[in-house]
Amino acid sequence: MKKIIGIFVCMLLIGTVLPVSGTVMEEKVTILLSSGDTLYVGGSGPNNYTTIQEAVDAATEGDTVYVYDDSSPYNESVFISKSLTVQGENKHTTIIDRGQNSGKGFSIEADNVTITGFTIQNTGSGVYMGGPGKTASHNTITENIILNTGSGISVYYGDPFKPEFLDYGYNTISYNTISNTTFTGIRVTKGRNNAIIGNTVSQTHGIDGQYGFGIDASGAYNNISHNHVFDNDRFGIILHESYQSTVYRNTIENNGRYGLAIGDTSSNTITQNNFIDNRKNAIFTQAIKHILDLFPGNYPVRPTIWNNNYWNQPRTLPVLIPGFISYSGILEICIWGFFKIIPMNCIQADWHPAQEPYDIEV
Repeated sequence: MKKIIGIFVCMLLIGTVLPVSGTVMEEKVTILLSSGDTLYVGGSGPNNYTTIQEAVDAATEGDTVYVYDDSSPYNESVFISKSLTVQGENKHTTIIDRGQNSGKGFSIEADNVTITGFTIQNTGSGVYMGGPGKTASHNTITENIILNTGSGISVYYGDPFKPEFLDYGYNTISYNTISNTTFTGIRVTKGRNNAIIGNTVSQTHGIDGQYGFGIDASGAYNNISHNHVFDNDRFGIILHESYQSTVYRNTIENNGRYGLAIGDTSSNTITQNNFIDNRKNAIFTQAIKHILDLFPGNYPVRPTIWNNNYWNQPRTLPVLIPGFISYSGILEICIWGFFKIIPMNCIQADWHPAQEPYDIEV
């Protein structure tokens, strides 16, 4: 009888492009990404700023700071507290290099900021947005290369230890290449309506058996789509404390522990992803007490929907996703990999697995 009740509970939880001339050589072409003034850094023309931070400090809301590659690498940590576009001339050659894994390439405490066209390397964090008590919404981090950092792109809202979904977020993290990070490639904590789209995230190593996540997202209504997440030491994607988020058309392959791990979530959708050559493809946990604390009243608790994913080979029968349900979550430590034997007392299922991998371009 207890087993029947357990299974029943399980199922319930189951721009306009314009050339700019005048102060630069003719072959230099600038793409304006905002309607404000443009300030230049590192070029050979008059009135160019020597450092990115100097230009950011001199800019006003809505301006563009355009950074030439002539003076690369820039040994800076750039702090932004106003709405700006900061654009590198060429993402392969416009380089921010701290020379050691400390500091931040860009630290953002403002809304409507765009960072594009840079290589950011040898920093503690490539791009860091928000923080406790800070807002950072409607920002765009796109077309950058982030290498050899502690974390790649991080977004934080509120207290990560409190169960709350604050109305901050709406950021777009897209088409970045992130590799060889220590902790996480992309991390979003407690935000909502964030789009993580078209990124390549690989070789996140972790430290002391912790971290090593390609993409780590919590919050509500987030969209993780069209990313290539591979060769990360522990998890390709981890989705936790999350409500109505979507993991769609990602290629998740060759990750060292799990391709996708889900913990304490409700009403998420996992669909049309490629799971290829991961040590284990997917797993989930649910701590009932934690879920009830996390989703009080306003967020109904519903199971994850798995549908039309490709599971390493053609499958005609449903694919079962193992999981573990507990009351308090104390035993979830077994799931996340501290013990060799992983207990399972519940399953969810992809009832209609794909018969061939999806052609997903990043």
